[in-house]
Amino acid sequence: MEIGRGVFALCDKLKEINIDKKNANYKSVDGVVYSKDGETLIYCPEGKTGEYIIEEGVTRIFVINCSKLEKITIPKSVTSLSYSEFSGCNSLKEVIVDENNPNYKSVDGVLYSKDGSTLVFCPLGKTGEYKIETSATHILGLAFFNCKSLTKVIIPRSVTNIYEAAFRGCDNLTIYAEVASKPSGWHQRWNRDYRPVVWGYQE
Repeated sequence: MEIGRGVFALCDKLKEINIDKKNANYKSVDGVVYSKDGETLIYCPEGKTGEYIIEEGVTRIFVINCSKLEKITIPKSVTSLSYSEFSGCNSLKEVIVDENNPNYKSVDGVLYSKDGSTLVFCPLGKTGEYKIETSATHILGLAFFNCKSLTKVIIPRSVTNIYEAAFRGCDNLTIYAEVASKPSGWHQRWNRDYRPVVWGYQE
């Protein structure tokens, strides 16, 4: 039997899941479900609050749908991340990455590729103003998905590629771009929700 993505849907008060130690496929650590070998985080209960530190040895995260979590720490072992793992974490203000992770890093709680060239994910609970790092050249699709409390994002002229719907669901956002007009590398639907854009912005 497998634990599917939606098996605990709407269990917003669930804080822990305990698994029999004899289970051949899964185990629980501090109430969170992992694969038996500890390489995959399967499910983090929706009722988890505050901060959660993912176990070292995890390479893949299936789903963290915790609307009350404010901080998540990623170990050095994780190899792949995107917005989808955190899409239900509405209160998440920062993602911290172990400095020894070879693939990712965090800057002010925002997830970037290790070399800083790609902005991968901005936590949904970020508020106010955010200035993208000048090392960034790429912003992934849905990187700012549902960041409803962000009011201002500054895009430096270093950014040459923005993928589709990068700012989807950012209902209160105004975008300030340092370039004078849309670069050719920005997807036609990079601003799918038609948030207001100030071109040629200078601080």
